[in-house]
Amino acid sequence: MSLESLVPVSEEVLSTMVLHPKQALGKNIEIHTENQGFPDLNDCSIAIIGLSEYRNAFFPTTVYQLENFRKSFYRLFPGNWNFKICDLGNLPNGEAPEDTYFALKEICLHLRQLNIVSIFVGGSHDLIFPMYQSYQVSKQLVNLVSVDNQFDFSQEEELISGRSYMSRIIMEQPNFLYNYTNLGYQSFYIAQEELDLIEKLHFDSLRLGSLLDDVSLSEPFLRDADITGLDMKSLSWQAVNHPSGAPNG
Repeated sequence: MSLESLVPVSEEVLSTMVLHPKQALGKNIEIHTENQGFPDLNDCSIAIIGLSEYRNAFFPTTVYQLENFRKSFYRLFPGNWNFKICDLGNLPNGEAPEDTYFALKEICLHLRQLNIVSIFVGGSHDLIFPMYQSYQVSKQLVNLVSVDNQFDFSQEEELISGRSYMSRIIMEQPNFLYNYTNLGYQSFYIAQEELDLIEKLHFDSLRLGSLLDDVSLSEPFLRDADITGLDMKSLSWQAVNHPSGAPNG
């Protein structure tokens, strides 16, 4: 089982929780650690997994960034929730990206069979492809939402990447993609052929300007989504400290 390949959260991250108040998230969720082992998934509602697969990416994510995410996340305070959250650690990279894809597909399928919502942090946007494949296994139709300043329909690359994964999903047979929605695209990053394809396939898209005017327009799409991907390129470049970010995100 691919869950067995997940590595524990680092001791460096855990050591930062010493001074956190007892109400902080880090002290109210179950965490995969070297000492305590893998969390009990019974009654778990949400599972968090870190990803560092970026070999087909344009904006790499490192394990260092995952640790910084956890340090910030653990010190936040939960709301008035009544469900169990588990941090399952990180998925190490396979020998090739395809090995990571296979492990991720197995993890997605297994957690969904346990009725657990999976949140994957890090990695590149092409990892949405194996998440989609996990629905193929169960022959379930998929509503896919991508928060991105581009459509990622590029067909100029032979290998799947963060710029071409949607083309791969569309061409997969048998196909279980019920609908695709892009939230936050910016027209100057989109070829006219991509806009024509969106219309031809009856997919949905909302420009960044429209969302900034009324963010509630996104609610129906997010409510019905089976998979939601947030590409860091859609954020303001000040937030991600990267030139590929948008000026206002």
